[in-house]
Amino acid sequence: LWAMVAASPTRSPAGSIEGHLLLLTDVSERHRQFEELAASEERLRSVFSSADEAIVMTDLEGCIQMANDAAGRLYGDERAPLVGRNAYDFIAPESRAAARVGHELVLRDGVVRDRRYSIVRRDGTTVPVDMTVTAMRDIASKPFGFMCTARDASERQRNEERGRALLESARAASSLADLWEILDQVNRNAARALRCDAVLAFRWSEGDGRFTLLGYHAERAGLVFDLSGVELRKDVDFVARLSAVRTAVIHEGVAQEYLPPELLARFGVKSLVWAQLVVRGVSVGALVALQTTSTLPFSPADVQFVEGVAQFLALAMERSDLYQVQQEEREVAVALAQIGNELLQSLDDPHLLDRLCALSAQVLEGQRSHTLLRDADDGSFRVVAAHGYTEEQCEWIRLLRVPEEMMADVASAFRDSDVRSFVMSDPATGPLGPLARDVGIEAATSLCLRQRDEILGLHVICYDHPQPRGSAAKQRIASGLAELASVALRYRLTVE
Repeated sequence: LWAMVAASPTRSPAGSIEGHLLLLTDVSERHRQFEELAASEERLRSVFSSADEAIVMTDLEGCIQMANDAAGRLYGDERAPLVGRNAYDFIAPESRAAARVGHELVLRDGVVRDRRYSIVRRDGTTVPVDMTVTAMRDIASKPFGFMCTARDASERQRNEERGRALLESARAASSLADLWEILDQVNRNAARALRCDAVLAFRWSEGDGRFTLLGYHAERAGLVFDLSGVELRKDVDFVARLSAVRTAVIHEGVAQEYLPPELLARFGVKSLVWAQLVVRGVSVGALVALQTTSTLPFSPADVQFVEGVAQFLALAMERSDLYQVQQEEREVAVALAQIGNELLQSLDDPHLLDRLCALSAQVLEGQRSHTLLRDADDGSFRVVAAHGYTEEQCEWIRLLRVPEEMMADVASAFRDSDVRSFVMSDPATGPLGPLARDVGIEAATSLCLRQRDEILGLHVICYDHPQPRGSAAKQRIASGLAELASVALRYRLTVE
């Protein structure tokens, strides 16, 4: 029993104290309520101080009245008191306008939830936070301050960035046809979402048995990846080890068996994620993200993100390859249809071979072209038609006769194919190389014109640069052109 005692003296008529009057009031229930209130306040203090989220109470001007330990950690120094500081001083300049709007909304609506602001910590770094602000009101519903709860949104923001980057990678993979444009967007978006120094994409070539660097994006200025001298064949130990796993994560100072330390040191790599590009169970390449400055390892979420981007990039490469094949088929079909139509219309034209020279130079992107026919009497070859030469050069080459024995080595090259490319600086071209270079020819694609196994002549498309354009489509066009030209030539020889 808890009682409250009130005592007062009783006096005689003369004013002397004769006794005391005691008033006892049972306050057990009130005491119980006081104890419960104290316990509740203690629990609130415990929750307040131990909460993971930062909790700050301010007056209407933002002056901090109370702050828990989590607030101290969030703002950068739990040892330094926040009480007495103004909360708005911690808002980053780029978020102050939004904070002022939030202030007005809280006064109007009573609460504003999960608004993203940037705050400046004591060390000067900027941190994104998600903040909920509630207006505190007195018994008359008049606001007298604010209670703010805030949590570090750095990882949440990173997840949002990774999600956007994945979406953009998926969009690029599905909407773009050009592989280089896809690579540029995917590598750039991935590097920024990961906040790493570079992202590299490799293609696996089954024919060559090696990985080839397709492209990379470097966030750090001056970062260049020169892989010359680095063998990326599958028979190299570290390449074989990487090829055997879907994903590999490497961090400086942590034991790993994938890459030799000297290779990591050569490029200054501190951490790395390797993810294979796999389509229908077959590896088509690899995506690599790396850090050369930060010592922080890639997080599990980062690794999962790289794997997701690798999946999209693998599908994009397959789609691009298919598109490339379709474009190649179209290019070959259109070019051969044009050539066939032109030759068909020119069969009875005495300048058929001149037309062939102009047409082949146009289609195969050469600067000059000429046709040599074999003289049935002495077996020598002479130029009978030309395109792209000066008048003086035309007169000179038309006087030129190439003896049969000089053409023997060249002709032998056409045993297996009707199309061969030559670089004139190659000794294998014999004395023809220097002669060709005298008129500015650095490389040539030669087409064999034949009747069954007999060589009737050669049609040569010439280039003023050392490497002729030799895409697969151009090779197929050249092969088709050789066959069509042989048919046209046989027709003309029959008619004549």
